[in-house]
Amino acid sequence: MQPTDPKDVRKFSRVPLVLSADVRVAGVVRRFAITNLSLGGVAVATGEALPVGTACHVALLLDGGEETVTCELEGVVVRNGAGEAGIVFSEVAGLESLEHLHNL
Repeated sequence: MQPTDPKDVRKFSRVPLVLSADVRVAGVVRRFAITNLSLGGVAVATGEALPVGTACHVALLLDGGEETVTCELEGVVVRNGAGEAGIVFSEVAGLESLEHLHNL
């Protein structure tokens, strides 16, 4: 898929959606709304600063019908501003989480 903006050099397309993520930074877990998601990372509406370069654990909360399914990932904050933080994924925790991420 080619980006529509020639300055956009992303490897993966972004998908707008309405989901939440629990993000753990320095042992503190906060729930944020996801503003977009790709195989390589996620943007969350933080309303607060998450320092760039900070390692974090991300649990994507997926509605599985009768139960909530989580997709567990490790990541690093790479962008922060305008009430939103960009987190690039560095590791997917398990094959099941990878399958869930691919299915989104």
